Amino acid sequence: MNILHAPAGKIIRGHVMDVSLKPFERALKDHDKSLYVRWNPKKLKGHGCWEIRRHPTKKTAVYQGTHNGAAFYKLMSVEYNDIHHIMDCAFLNYDQIRKIKEMDVFDQMRGAGIDPNSEGAFDLYITQQEEAHAQKQSEKAAETLRYAISHNKSAMRELTEMVKSGISLDHIITSTDWSQKP
Repeated sequence: MNILHAPAGKIIRGHVMDVSLKPFERALKDHDKSLYVRWNPKKLKGHGCWEIRRHPTKKTAVYQGTHNGAAFYKLMSVEYNDIHHIMDCAFLNYDQIRKIKEMDVFDQMRGAGIDPNSEGAFDLYITQQEEAHAQKQSEKAAETLRYAISHNKSAMRELTEMVKSGISLDHIITSTDWSQKP
């Protein structure tokens, strides 16, 4: 006899491997008071998963209707999945808080001495990151070149002897077959 069952995401909330929800939310709010956790039973093929989301910082005017020719709007906190969804978690554990801290650009900007609320702060931060990355890449390239030269001393010696004997460096480079041989 075979007993089959469908995914239990709509019936059962969470997983055995999850940490307690209340202390986890408290730790999450210690990092950012706008973050919260929600169970979504439709994800992971119906098994469900936890979503870490962020409350909207600004309210949106939502049309409610008209009365005697006047339009009525209500200010409401409207969430958009593209903006307010932070991450999905199959299991709820404190490693997600560590990952959120690593992803937090505003915290990284404060660590770099930039006020995240100032005008052009994000552009300045991205520019600094690009410069630091380019510096790191050039240092790595120089180190790779030093390593290659130290391991190919005989070839470097031959090249310097050829140049000293009067052969043009341009001629050496253009006449060399640069295809790799097995």
